[in-house]
Amino acid sequence: MIATLLLINRKADMRHIPGFRRLSGLLMMLAVTFIAILINQQTRISVARISERYEF
Repeated sequence: MIATLLLINRKADMRHIPGFRRLSGLLMMLAVTFIAILINQQTRISVARISERYEF
C-alpha cells in the first residue's frame, strides 16, 4: 500500500485526490493502534515474568 501511495504521489498531487486526508488519517490510526497493542503485549509479558519470580 505504501508503494502504491508513493507511485501515486509521483504522478499527482495528493491534495487533488478526493478522500486522501481520510485515507492518511486511517493509516495513522492503524499505525498508532498497532504500536499501542504491541507495547501493551510486551508490558504484559514483562509483568508476568516479574510476578513468577516473586510467587510464594
